[in-house]
Amino acid sequence: MMEQSMSSRFAAASPLFKYGAAAITGIAAFLVMSTSAFAADYFISPTGSDTNPGTKSAPFKSIMKAQSAASSGDTVYIRGGVYDDFQIAATDSNYNYVHDITKSGITYEAYPGDERPVFDFQHVPTNLRVAAFRVADQVTGIKFKGFDAIGVKVGSQKQSEVFRVIGQADFEHVAAHDNEANGFYFTTRGTGIVLNCDSYNNIGPTAVSAGNTDGFGAHAGPVSFINSRAWNNSDDGFDSISSSAPVTYDHSWAFNHKGNQDGIGDKNGFKVGGYGHRTSGIPDPVPVHTVTYSLAANNGANGFYANHQPGQSANWKSNTAYHNGTANFNMLERVSPTEDVDIPGYREVLHHNIAYMGTPIMNDNHPPEKVSHNSWTINGGLHITDKDFVSLDIAQLSAPRKADGSLPDVTFMRPVTTSQLYKEGLGYLADQNSSKLQSWKFDFGPAKSVEGGYTGVTADRAYTPERGYGFLGLGPNGYQEDDRSDGFVMQEGQEIKLREVAKPVPETADDDAVAVTDPGMPIRFAVKVTPNTYYKVKVTLTGADPSKDAKVNLFSEKRHFHLTEKVIPAGTSLSYEFSVNVQNVYSKVTGTYVDTMLNIAVSGENAALSSAKIEQIEQGRTLWVLGDSTVNDQLASLPYFRLQNYSGVGQALSKYAGPHIAVSNHAESGLNTYTSMKHFDQFKERIQPGDVVFFEFGHNHKTDGPTGYYNGISYYYDFVHSKGAKFIIVGPIDRHRAYQYDAAANTWTSTLDGFSAIGKQYIQEKVAGGAADIAFVDLNAPSLAWYSQLCEDLGFTAASTDYYFRAVQGGSVDGTHPNDAGVDHFARMFFDGAKAIVNADREAPQAKVLAEVLKGTRAETPYTVPASITSLGPAPNSAYPQPYVTPAAYPLVINHVAVDPNGNIGSMSVTKQGDLTTYGRGIVEVYTAGGVLKGTAYANEQIDNTIEGTQTVTFTTDLTLAANETLKAYVMEFEDKPGYPLTGVQLSDFYTP
Repeated sequence: MMEQSMSSRFAAASPLFKYGAAAITGIAAFLVMSTSAFAADYFISPTGSDTNPGTKSAPFKSIMKAQSAASSGDTVYIRGGVYDDFQIAATDSNYNYVHDITKSGITYEAYPGDERPVFDFQHVPTNLRVAAFRVADQVTGIKFKGFDAIGVKVGSQKQSEVFRVIGQADFEHVAAHDNEANGFYFTTRGTGIVLNCDSYNNIGPTAVSAGNTDGFGAHAGPVSFINSRAWNNSDDGFDSISSSAPVTYDHSWAFNHKGNQDGIGDKNGFKVGGYGHRTSGIPDPVPVHTVTYSLAANNGANGFYANHQPGQSANWKSNTAYHNGTANFNMLERVSPTEDVDIPGYREVLHHNIAYMGTPIMNDNHPPEKVSHNSWTINGGLHITDKDFVSLDIAQLSAPRKADGSLPDVTFMRPVTTSQLYKEGLGYLADQNSSKLQSWKFDFGPAKSVEGGYTGVTADRAYTPERGYGFLGLGPNGYQEDDRSDGFVMQEGQEIKLREVAKPVPETADDDAVAVTDPGMPIRFAVKVTPNTYYKVKVTLTGADPSKDAKVNLFSEKRHFHLTEKVIPAGTSLSYEFSVNVQNVYSKVTGTYVDTMLNIAVSGENAALSSAKIEQIEQGRTLWVLGDSTVNDQLASLPYFRLQNYSGVGQALSKYAGPHIAVSNHAESGLNTYTSMKHFDQFKERIQPGDVVFFEFGHNHKTDGPTGYYNGISYYYDFVHSKGAKFIIVGPIDRHRAYQYDAAANTWTSTLDGFSAIGKQYIQEKVAGGAADIAFVDLNAPSLAWYSQLCEDLGFTAASTDYYFRAVQGGSVDGTHPNDAGVDHFARMFFDGAKAIVNADREAPQAKVLAEVLKGTRAETPYTVPASITSLGPAPNSAYPQPYVTPAAYPLVINHVAVDPNGNIGSMSVTKQGDLTTYGRGIVEVYTAGGVLKGTAYANEQIDNTIEGTQTVTFTTDLTLAANETLKAYVMEFEDKPGYPLTGVQLSDFYTP
């Protein structure tokens, strides 16, 4: 959101950290975003009628009728039984669409406790291809859960599909089986997550259809297949031959693919690479996929196949391949996207894999560092026999799933504990081996002084995925690295330079260190880890110059605070322990971000990092965070100065939380209780008893206000309750705009207290009904009370609060979004508020909930802006550093425009490299071979000035790019008023691939 400048300015005195009581008047006076209406439930049943109202007692008969009644945020419950009476909902030149999903945001879910619903499509005509369920283009937020789909026919057509996804849809515990069709088929711009799903016995009966009938197909945008199984399909188990974006295969199995009744079909387990022999229409860059903890067994061709990829096909880690016909791993690549010449692969990365029975690997021309610690590379290749495994009974793999949809427990290809395979931690079940949990010990400093048992890390050791650890931001190209990993943003022309220090005779890992050379350019250390896992971390910090005190800042993950200007006395060191939950997150623009990095960052005066010990644990406690832009993990540009970047309350919670609870932040800019559902869905299945959900919203409920906010809470609480975890509603921090302040009374009017009041009401109603797992902590009234205290200490003007909100020298102060100093105080307010409730009545239900949160909390103090800054006048004053100015002429640079193999324009990736005071709109123009403008496409989303670093916007357009045509992209400023007119100010240079 764009902020107006604060008009009042003042001369300041030294501040005092103090939270008092303040009068709070008024309700929501300025709100920002809109939301959908009250969520509703509808029901369908095989015995229902589409003339019914769709209630539980009088259900509809069809999904299409339920869709017509439902709205975004609603759920359609599918009662048990067989559905086999269908009408064709829509057709085009190729397809009969039985169910045409054209409305966004609706969940289609089996009703809990009923027999499993089955949709049987055997009577649908095949005069055209059949798509049993189509999720149309531009449709998002669809979820299918808990049913089977069978009987789809193909007739004389090339192919049919059970699920055809062009928009965005997630699947959970869904099975597509016994069809003549592809099970799950993502195409064009389709994206989604496929969790705990099965696709089997899908057989194309003809020579043409047999080779076009896969279990799972990802031929579009980003797709994740997690805990999913494919077996006995006539073509491939999993196929991403035409994907325009990275695909993730995680803990998934493909087995027994042998073709159709005539043996026709490709018969691969995982066909991961692609594009055939095309030399045009290939994505740039070619996507690199991820295959981890997966199994390919008894397939007629290849187990894991790079399939002529014109570049690296995938990172292949901790997989098992058994008895596959052509090869267990076939790494066949092509020279390049423009040269159709097959070559043995040299760009693939394979680690910790098992291959047994059959050819272990073929088309392998990799350097040793890319293919290491596999069963065929360790000591020249391990000698493996049947006795190395608990079982080779492949029938285990098709056993029924557990009641929650998770995979069955199997011993197939599980190494026995005496096997070298087990001791080396190899294969698809390695993460279930508690004795082989990951662990690292790093000794930072000169290479000649590495303590035994530690891995030495010198100051010039840059991170690479192949090495699996190192520093980010080194060298002239270090600024291009993923800023979403640790939250620090570098720009062209910047690089981090580190140095090594050591005692004269170092004896232990803590006798040497890697140190900063610039207090504002942090040590950014990263370790490659498994997504969605827990870790205990212990770091030792010290002073680079032992004769001087060090003043150190410590962060983990995406700028989660731990230490803020912590003084380490001269000649001493400080060891600090914390927990991390490396968890994938969902973005409303880019979908799921797969996090494979554990991050540690250290900055400050005389700051140095001596050692780090990282240990994976099977299960940890997590404080899960949901909220908006005042809560989320915001990025910070470098050099780091805590008063000039956006920050969210969720980033500072880890500073006060105990060492045994990790903070996992899933808040995002612009969210409310409805638009945050997908962020919640990303992690909700990982919630465990003992976990806590921190829930703070209000800023983005402009349309429906507190009532709409109230109506959205149960979606989250009900699920958290079912998982045995705790749920805390947090009254939102308030804005600090001049019109809210009454100088005469030194009071602030709330713009959001209505949300605090109704959140508290929700809690009280639940507690009155017997709930013992829910509590309320207010930050609204305490935030206003703190503003009054700042005004009392620094001068009776609204601008006294400005130091704690985002500002850049020469710019305005944000009226809504705090900086690092601000969220540091707000996070402390949360823990102080919880403590006050516990101390008031320890036996009260809410007090018992909050007492669990307070266990082990740290006695840190929030950063207070010192007099050396406040005495210089209104923020941002001369103490604020000048923002770094890149050599580039524009505040934005376009990194990439994604175009799929069919020429469809998908997205634009843009990096903020200078101060941006307004919104931008991404624009793509396509020109014919003769240089004539063919058409112009505009991005769906704005380039947000509150987001540092890289962001991605998407396009929905009929404009396509042909092989002989050219593309030109750029960003223009637009006005925040009806119609959003462009101003004529260009914000990026022109981009042409």
